[in-house]
Amino acid sequence: MKNWKTIDMPEQNDTFILERTFTPEQMNILRKGNNPKSMDDKWFFYMENNTLYAHRSWTGYCIYKIDCSQDNHHKVTVNRNLQQYKRTNINEDKELLNKLLNYWLSK
Repeated sequence: MKNWKTIDMPEQNDTFILERTFTPEQMNILRKGNNPKSMDDKWFFYMENNTLYAHRSWTGYCIYKIDCSQDNHHKVTVNRNLQQYKRTNINEDKELLNKLLNYWLSK
């Protein structure tokens, strides 16, 4: 699945816990990943083992790294390199990540 340019999560990062339940069907969707089909699709994501990586499709920057946990308390590492990602607020990141997950799971 990793056939797009990817740049690893930088040392400048932050973490938070995302409390969210995923059904087995939803985990299968996430495991399949997403290869953008057009320039309008700005995210590329893939899963390795139990870690979901979310990259910006145009730059390859890793923005979110989600370590999925069976207890539904998923550790999220978020990019804080201001040259790669401008957000700095954990609550905004939680909101955006939940919106992205909802979108990916509805496809």
